[in-house]
Amino acid sequence: MPKKTKGLLKVACMVVALVLLTSITYAQKAVTGKVLNKTDNQPVPGATIQVRGTKVLAQSGADGTFSINLPGASATLVITAVGFQAFEVPVTAGSPVGDISLTTAPNTLNDVVVTGYTSQRKKDITGSVSVVNVADMKSVPSEARNPCCRARLRA
Repeated sequence: MPKKTKGLLKVACMVVALVLLTSITYAQKAVTGKVLNKTDNQPVPGATIQVRGTKVLAQSGADGTFSINLPGASATLVITAVGFQAFEVPVTAGSPVGDISLTTAPNTLNDVVVTGYTSQRKKDITGSVSVVNVADMKSVPSEARNPCCRARLRA
């Protein structure tokens, strides 16, 4: 085979490969929707939308709207938000989901949280919160109980 024909064959193969790769990339279809609070129909900002079984994530904006790319033709979206129960909805690529209403999870908002010298309800706190088990705290040895640290404390 002449040298020109081999070069043209390589270029043709590269063009076909590029066309296939771009078609695979554009095969992912975006799905759009809006996350609302079921009790007052207000938008839920910061809700996490995930395609179940994958690491594909999106987050709702300040107005509750979101857009997420599906890896296939259809999937199930899992919508979660702090203070709300998780919600799953089946979707197909290219079609809008519409409004998704989340119901509040009443059992998590009334937990009592001890912060420093006071206690507050969990729903009244705007910062980071962690739950501590008292039995686990008692099982951790302190420096005063640890024999190797006693000698250091005496010195």
